[in-house]
Amino acid sequence: MKQLEKKIKRLLVYISPSRHKRFKKLLQERQVNSLPDVPKLAVFCFSSDFWHDDMGRYAYTIVKSFAQAGYTIILTPEFPFLSRLDKYKRLLLDEAFSILDLPSLGRDSIVIQSAGVEKTVRIIKPKTGHTVTFNTQVRPIPYMMHPIIYHHKMDQQLEALRTNTRTTGIIFAGKINHNSYMGGAVKYDYKKIPRFQLIRSLNSALRPGEICTAADSKQLSVQHTYPCTLTVADSDVFKIEAHNWLATLSNFDYFLACPGADMPMCHNAIEAMAVGTIPLLEYPEYFHPPLQTGVNCIAFQGQSNLLEQVKRIKNMSREEVYQLRKAVISYYEKYLAPSAWVERLADDKEVDTLVFDAWKMKE
Repeated sequence: MKQLEKKIKRLLVYISPSRHKRFKKLLQERQVNSLPDVPKLAVFCFSSDFWHDDMGRYAYTIVKSFAQAGYTIILTPEFPFLSRLDKYKRLLLDEAFSILDLPSLGRDSIVIQSAGVEKTVRIIKPKTGHTVTFNTQVRPIPYMMHPIIYHHKMDQQLEALRTNTRTTGIIFAGKINHNSYMGGAVKYDYKKIPRFQLIRSLNSALRPGEICTAADSKQLSVQHTYPCTLTVADSDVFKIEAHNWLATLSNFDYFLACPGADMPMCHNAIEAMAVGTIPLLEYPEYFHPPLQTGVNCIAFQGQSNLLEQVKRIKNMSREEVYQLRKAVISYYEKYLAPSAWVERLADDKEVDTLVFDAWKMKE
């Protein structure tokens, strides 16, 4: 029945007058007749329905990554995609892309031209639970920060934020509500501790004064939180404004990177690492390459081990914390920074396939 519903929805796309109007308007504004003569060019073909998954995060962040790396962006005129630039795909309208029909370009692929060399890379999205072998030809697309951060150029603050004076504590900020973060795929498919359970466990285990609940932005300052072990900012009580998010993370040594609602990987872990805040997490293996506990993260397995790692954090010297922070920043710059992974892809002559949603599989 679900497959039939999907087919009907796909057919409705092609008879929607409003979508045809949007598509025609984009062609009038952005269509070109030939490829521009530029040093760096990336041509994207977004053919499949999966580009609408996750509210279009991947489509936007991939294009934005190439733009940050200095590439001129071309999109092929895929009607289902370009007529449905909603959610985070809508942010693409603020990017300087052109539209060019290239019939020879394969579905879900990128043509990359750089330094006089051209290569075509296809993009796949495996089904959940299927295995993918990563090798010299097949590599994962990294999970990145939230699209809004790139769209509003908040990532330009990273260098300055990494040098902030910090408290020795841990922060968690985000939604915690029971209905969304108590079980589901995180608990039963990925076998990780859900967000609600993690916070509840620490709330029970830490002594009064070791755990602080933030009710406003002042309580997230370095002066206020010290010497709390864990500061919790529940979005349902107090929501950190987007423009203050990275700065708030950079006030702390550690970030408790709780899983998302339906998967372990969450933007918040990447955002913490970007500002040099060390992730405390249960899913280091879902990064590519995997994070290493005591090197570029503090990893735990199960609730009792979480408490052991929290105690370990409390006893770490400032030099140990400093070395961890350096390694976290180094990992981010090499594997997660948008322009870095794009340039590595362009320079690698062997890679011909990228895996979308790679965090669902292990190496």
